[in-house]
Amino acid sequence: MTPEVFTYEVKGEDRHRVSQLADGSHLVVVADGHGGARCAATVVGSIGGAIERVFASQAEAAASPAFSEDQWKELARDALRNAIDMTAEATATELSGAVVTAVIADASATMLAYAQLGDTVAFWRGRDGSFERTPDHNCRTNHAERRAAEERGGRYFLGYIMAPDGSGGLQPGRSLGDHFMGEVVSKVPDIDLAFPAGAVVVSSDGVVNDVQGDAKGEEDLFLRLLDAIEDGSPLNRAVRSAAGGRFRDDVTVVALVDR
Repeated sequence: MTPEVFTYEVKGEDRHRVSQLADGSHLVVVADGHGGARCAATVVGSIGGAIERVFASQAEAAASPAFSEDQWKELARDALRNAIDMTAEATATELSGAVVTAVIADASATMLAYAQLGDTVAFWRGRDGSFERTPDHNCRTNHAERRAAEERGGRYFLGYIMAPDGSGGLQPGRSLGDHFMGEVVSKVPDIDLAFPAGAVVVSSDGVVNDVQGDAKGEEDLFLRLLDAIEDGSPLNRAVRSAAGGRFRDDVTVVALVDR
């Protein structure tokens, strides 16, 4: 699988990191910053560096024929969990914030582990052809996330979770940094495994500006993007075509494709 990257800058707050790990797996980290880019830059550097070091330390074991699929799954999930825990601590006093999706895909991208925190997204087709994506923690559309943020002391107002004193405001109920939000936003990611067939795409939410919050509209856009990529369209053309060429926010899209 080959990584391809598309970026479009409006505010300059997105950051990403793409690397090949010591065992041949691919790592993709996309962070969408808010209140500046400082937290997003720290997030991709911290998560990416931590995972790369873990896989480098396990390179000899992972290269062994005795290293099983279950061991790879455990290694990937633990690496993601520990990297985000460490990064949450490192950004605890940062006023700016970032949501992040991190994906570790094996060399053939037929097995992946992901960590999701916020409203960035990864998506792909499952082995049965169905559309699959990482969870969405946007409080406008995910009522369970909204309730959880309110239980942590947040106030929901006109589509945003506010700090207890009514300041600030975020759409996602989970993010890193955002010190001013106190305990309102969760620093705990969703971590899981998936088994894709075809391209794997990781994207900041700027690509869905026109349909954000419309579950069917988002899925249709993501499927158009997958179709274009898998039909051989260059990523730049695929993203602009799927999104209608209109961007009001930073956009970062990373695709793992079989070219």
